[in-house]
Amino acid sequence: MKRISVIAAFALSGCAAANMQPSIATQGAPAANAPAHFKKNARLVYATDYANNTLTFYSYTTGKKEGTINGLSAPQGLCSDANGNVFVANTDGNEVLGFSLGSTTSSRTITTTGQYPGGCAVSSKGTLAVVALCSAPSCGEGGLLLYADETGSPTTVTCQNLYHYYYATYDGKGNLFVEGDNVAGDFGFCEVRKGGTQGIAITLNFGPAFPSPVHWDGKYIATTYANGDIIGRYTIKGTSGTLENTVTLNGAQGQFTMASKKVVLAATAGGYGYWKYPTGGNPYKTQQLTSDEFGGMVVSPAPQL
Repeated sequence: MKRISVIAAFALSGCAAANMQPSIATQGAPAANAPAHFKKNARLVYATDYANNTLTFYSYTTGKKEGTINGLSAPQGLCSDANGNVFVANTDGNEVLGFSLGSTTSSRTITTTGQYPGGCAVSSKGTLAVVALCSAPSCGEGGLLLYADETGSPTTVTCQNLYHYYYATYDGKGNLFVEGDNVAGDFGFCEVRKGGTQGIAITLNFGPAFPSPVHWDGKYIATTYANGDIIGRYTIKGTSGTLENTVTLNGAQGQFTMASKKVVLAATAGGYGYWKYPTGGNPYKTQQLTSDEFGGMVVSPAPQL
């Protein structure tokens, strides 16, 4: 398995065309083979378990386990779109798999031959960005692959200040932000502006020591740092990022995802919790799991931020 040590320690989260044409779900509608009790506009929480090679999904409302996808290969980062499609970086399989809402059968496979994908992000216009941790077989330089309409042949984008690529998020304007590190292992932050094919190095005035989950929260670029229980919120202007404020999530352990502008979910010691955002503090609800070896987590359908 080619998981970078930073990912293993922090519980982090292609070059060819898609092997199958996508089966797009209508917004909020469950897949044809979803559990019978699913209702229109159902919401699910997805979490990868890289130790057990599974992707499991739970009811956002009740926390009930709704399904498990087995037989993956070191799955890590996740992303979702407004239609309920979920994408998982099946890292050691050199592929990204897509699933319709509630489905346990992949609707599409995007191979990333020669690259180990670590995560992804989807823009509001349906562009799928895949961050490749590193290249096979020695885990050399990674890359960033953009798929228009979540399928087809990718556009390859380069960030000159990154060597390994870990996390990505789109803001509300379609700009893509990427976290990774350089060849020396130093943290790096990059912006690919809407329509661009070349990344721009961004300097954060007070940023993480190493790559960590990053999300657009509807107003700021939000990323975890310190022990993973603090989210820093940044404005980006030109080539600089300014820390505007922080949100402390008591008991959180690094991995987090936006559920709405007012709610954030994050991994805990025994599962995951729900926090008011940007209030933070203690979670107002927690969900215990049988395993907390998170490679990534996401809410689907994606919140409209």
